[in-house]
Amino acid sequence: VGSEMCIRDRLSSTHLFPGKQTAGHKHLLQDEIFFFTQGSGEIYLRHPDEGQGEQEELYEVNAQDIVTVQAGVFHRVHNKGKTKLKYLRVMNRP
Repeated sequence: VGSEMCIRDRLSSTHLFPGKQTAGHKHLLQDEIFFFTQGSGEIYLRHPDEGQGEQEELYEVNAQDIVTVQAGVFHRVHNKGKTKLKYLRVMNRP
């Protein structure tokens, strides 16, 4: 039972309606993996670039895409499509 609770705490699903986006945030101690299952959109990443301030990246995402976000990287998902954007998120333990 204990391990099942840990899995539930680290796995979640999200549905974004067309035109909507997450608020964006970062996890200081946890990596996060996104597995997109339906729709299309973008994931924005902003991370420290050693000695050069910050580096920004923007990736288009579609069903079956996987994006890994390392700890300390700010990230935000935006649904740019006409249908729901659905994805699963898995996080490692802090």
